[in-house]
Amino acid sequence: MSGLTGRDDGGSASSDGDDGSDSAERVSDSRRTVLFGIGVTPILSPLLGEWWPPWSGRANETEETDERGDTSGTDGDDAGSSAGSLERLRPPDRDLTVQPGTQIMFEVSAEAGLGQTTEWLLDGEREDISMGPWESAYIDHQGADIWLHTVESEGEIGAEVDDDGDVYTTSWDVSLDSDGVGSPSITDSSPPQDELGDLDEYETIEFEVSVSDSDGNLDQVVWWVRAADVVYDVTSVSGREDTASISPDADELVPEGVVAWVLNESGGMVESEVWEFGFPTPESEFGIETVDTNSPISSGETLEVEATIQNTGDSTGTTDVDLVVGHDPELADSESVELDSGDAATLTLTFEAGDPAGESEEFPGVIETADDESEFQIVVEDAEPTPATFDVQELSTNAPVSAGETIETEATVRNVGDETGTTDVELVVGHDPVVEDSELLTLEPEEEATLRLPFEAGDPAGESESFPIEVDTGADSATEMVVVTS
Repeated sequence: MSGLTGRDDGGSASSDGDDGSDSAERVSDSRRTVLFGIGVTPILSPLLGEWWPPWSGRANETEETDERGDTSGTDGDDAGSSAGSLERLRPPDRDLTVQPGTQIMFEVSAEAGLGQTTEWLLDGEREDISMGPWESAYIDHQGADIWLHTVESEGEIGAEVDDDGDVYTTSWDVSLDSDGVGSPSITDSSPPQDELGDLDEYETIEFEVSVSDSDGNLDQVVWWVRAADVVYDVTSVSGREDTASISPDADELVPEGVVAWVLNESGGMVESEVWEFGFPTPESEFGIETVDTNSPISSGETLEVEATIQNTGDSTGTTDVDLVVGHDPELADSESVELDSGDAATLTLTFEAGDPAGESEEFPGVIETADDESEFQIVVEDAEPTPATFDVQELSTNAPVSAGETIETEATVRNVGDETGTTDVELVVGHDPVVEDSELLTLEPEEEATLRLPFEAGDPAGESESFPIEVDTGADSATEMVVVTS
């Protein structure tokens, strides 16, 4: 089982803070790649010809050595033991004196990609097991397996790995003393955790912690991308006081944010507060795609504005679409529309034009939504007055009638022009048209009158005869068939 009995020259964690050339390898792929790589053991891709996932620390990429026969421990107490010895990485010494209530990160050697599962024992009794995305990510990045334990009592803490029946072990003898190993401290951090906005507001962001250790044994800061469960980086610190920082691009993170573990050489640790970003609320956003009008128009005509609105946001929403006209803006028309994300609709809004100031007048029009607006120009022209024009609105008779009786013709005529006028209204009868009656009619604009134009029916050709009668104003006419019987 290579990598369990001793350290190679790769990226395994070490008690002096040297985490190897690959320990600072960053997650440089997109956020989606990070999420799909949670806790995945690196494998050699036959398609890509490289190790995957790309952010794996690959702590043992250096020349491989079968270390089963190397049984030397960090303090020599395992020397000469069988091949079943695990290497203690943190704390390195077997004898460990701890302040009560101190959280210790116990760390043993593991080969990245091994899929190692370490059992942790208290006085020979199984207490916990290293299994989960955080442990897997740490093995992948650091080549070591870890257990976080708050020490409340004295005793023996052991680590045990079963590799297909071959059992590898190590242990620490833990005693308690107020002068023993304690946790380091975080004295300052930036940016303030309560002042972060949504992640998409940033391109790059710098995280920094100022740390201290009363015994002067500062060692490492492990930076985690939470939720993605990825070790972003491991930075070295030393002495009694130091500062560590990272500057990831925003697309390397997820909204659940970043957290830092600060470690001293003896395994004492403290965890920072979480730098957590806001989750943007899906919103609708209404853009104006096109605007078309029937301008120019004449005074008194109706302006029609056709606008296509699209919801380019992430959720369904409703907006008012307003037509505003004039140099002194005035709401002329409005319509509400509800659209799903990505959908579009075309609306028609109207405005009745008045008389222009002069022969023509130009003024602005605007289509507005809650999120967008589009301006256009409206031209209203002074229309030429329409001369008096007489339309036949209705025509009726008392037919059928008998020979010799009077056919009463009644017609309603209207002046649809813009000026007062006079015309002859004629009654024209027969297949060979003959003017049988006429009347001079004068009407003002939009005025109408009903005329009665009679004529006496002659003898029919046979038992009955039908023929047309027509009322003609010169600009308009109407026809009706009448029947005369013998």
